[in-house]
Amino acid sequence: MNAIPIGRDPRSAYSRHVTTRLLDFSSVTTPWTRRLWDVSSLLALEELHEAGIWVDRRVLSQGAVDWQRHTMERLLGNDPAMGSGTYRRELQECVKTTLTLASDERRKLRHLIDIARPGYLDRWATCVAVDAPPTPERVARAIASHLLDSGHSLSGLQRWLRDGRQNLSATDLLSEAATLIATPPRGRHVVVPFHTLHRHEELTGHLPHWRAAAETQMLIAEAGLKPPERIVGSLVFTVEARDSTRAVEIVSDLVERMQARARFAASGPVLPLGDVYVTGETKPVPLQPPARGAQVLSLAAERQLYMVGGETQRFGEQARSTLDDALEIASALNQGPLAPAIAGGWAALESLLTEARDPDEQEKWWPPPSSPTPGNAPISPRFPTGFGR
Repeated sequence: MNAIPIGRDPRSAYSRHVTTRLLDFSSVTTPWTRRLWDVSSLLALEELHEAGIWVDRRVLSQGAVDWQRHTMERLLGNDPAMGSGTYRRELQECVKTTLTLASDERRKLRHLIDIARPGYLDRWATCVAVDAPPTPERVARAIASHLLDSGHSLSGLQRWLRDGRQNLSATDLLSEAATLIATPPRGRHVVVPFHTLHRHEELTGHLPHWRAAAETQMLIAEAGLKPPERIVGSLVFTVEARDSTRAVEIVSDLVERMQARARFAASGPVLPLGDVYVTGETKPVPLQPPARGAQVLSLAAERQLYMVGGETQRFGEQARSTLDDALEIASALNQGPLAPAIAGGWAALESLLTEARDPDEQEKWWPPPSSPTPGNAPISPRFPTGFGR
């Protein structure tokens, strides 16, 4: 009697490993050492394709893109689900070229990405169903990164896994994931009530998605929920998202943009209610996402947390360490908008781990001196969704 391949056996250590790691990758409380620090192969290719635009605008140097291309060659070589041998050879040859904005190879890369996207997880299911499948860690990372980079949230993916899928075989789980990703995003209304919105009578009347306090309370009551008290009104955002958590994350970013504008408009505070109301949800949802979990536990373990300013302080002579400077730069990592969080995080890492006079580092991260814009940004200015998961 032939043994069942480990990828098809729901009780095998292989299938259990895949499921357990997916739960790790989709939990907001997972320690950073066990989190997913990968982007999917397809998102990495999208980043590489987009880089041609930023080289043309002199935001990135060609050397930075070449470094990314070499990294991509290794990544693609480890992904058996990218397609047939012929397709993979075509892709590898394409990635070896400079991929400048007007090049035929960059247009070819766009075509190859569009070919690879349909059926990607189905091909992974086929790879896992054989007698000698890829390692379970590689499979789990591929599934999680592809689902998250396609628009699913951490919490949404966690709920999906716990909804009767924890005991599936790796092959069946991949087939379920392929069905999930084939489901298009759904439109949702997200109601954001405000405690305070400076000059709202004057500045919101022309907005089609503004609702006065009485109308807001009626909307929430009609959904079967208890309306909040002492509000001035709400903004009702229409969002297309793969799950409600991702919809709230999108709206949270919009509210943060409003608050950033208000800080530079000499206006009063923009204070939303702590919770928002999403169509289809049976209870309010917190507007503020959980902290991102960037921690330096050694500060407390080595009793360094409060070792600041023990000696006599004099104006202009305050001693500062490179670590203190890096932590201040990275202070937005745990809460707040993504742009300053990622920019600050990268800048903090560079300040600790790189040397500006190193020509290799300049070629990797900075554009030529003639570039009119700062070059210490990641390869993609729109920031990979995998950063800091």
